[in-house]
Amino acid sequence: MKKFTTLMISLVFVACSTTSEESVDVDTTTTTEAPATTIQQSDESTTTTEPTIEYVFDVEKMSPFTGKELPPETWLKRPKRVIAFKIDNNIKARPQSGLQEADAVHEILVEGGMTRFINIFYQSDTTYHGPIRSARPTDPTVLKPLGGVLVVSGATGGLIPQIEAMGVPVITDRRPEFFRISSRRAPHNLYADTIKLKEHALSRGYKKVETPQPLFPWGKPSFSEWTSNSYLTLSFSGYTRTTWTWNGNKYTRTYYDAYKNKSSDNVHATIDINGNSNQISTDTIIALFCEPYLHPLQLPSVKTVGEGRAIIAHGGK
Repeated sequence: MKKFTTLMISLVFVACSTTSEESVDVDTTTTTEAPATTIQQSDESTTTTEPTIEYVFDVEKMSPFTGKELPPETWLKRPKRVIAFKIDNNIKARPQSGLQEADAVHEILVEGGMTRFINIFYQSDTTYHGPIRSARPTDPTVLKPLGGVLVVSGATGGLIPQIEAMGVPVITDRRPEFFRISSRRAPHNLYADTIKLKEHALSRGYKKVETPQPLFPWGKPSFSEWTSNSYLTLSFSGYTRTTWTWNGNKYTRTYYDAYKNKSSDNVHATIDINGNSNQISTDTIIALFCEPYLHPLQLPSVKTVGEGRAIIAHGGK
């Protein structure tokens, strides 16, 4: 069985590998953990292990996309709209815009050995986000548990009605909230303002979610049991391979692309409305191994519902 690798980050990325021969490459080294704390009490010396702090997810105050507590000024406003954008990752679409502002980013394999992103916005926003591309069958299975609204440029005939029938509203580019940038050619130049599209979703009565289902069953990990690592390489296909390298503070993204000089260390950057460019980086990567399948509309897709193997990279471990 061929394997897909789904990559997610704090941002959240979902990535897919297509062949069993192409493995996920994790560089690891052994590390010695700090000893238990020694506390001196009168004439007695006792060694105690620091107590474990129980993690409790608070649906009112914590982000369903990171598992971390939101600033009070954010959760008091109760952001209730989950809106997700299907983003182009063709060589002609890079560098993308707005990806670093998303709460979560999924990277998923599509046809031609390439990938596309699903960028999810809940408490965050950006006025300059794109390029936006068409929907795929995997999108609604990712967004339905979150109560998400999907923003796309269109889709293969018959797919959008299927997505809406699953309970995921869809907004396409036949809206004034979309615009095209002049620095690229269509179809790699469609952008949008997330704030305006959230307002449009509200006006249409699209899902207003009080408490989105957490993306994962968040918890407090025991890092003492983790292995140190310096990079994580994910092979989506023979055409696309992504590497996340720990720099002591963040994981930074480079990639191999058969369509771009066949180098393994292409820096993947984003660009803002003012032309400022920065390499994509994140705190956390979650790589999910998912089963691929061919949708009846002949679109390569990934099964995202169920259980399976995962690799989590955080803090250089």
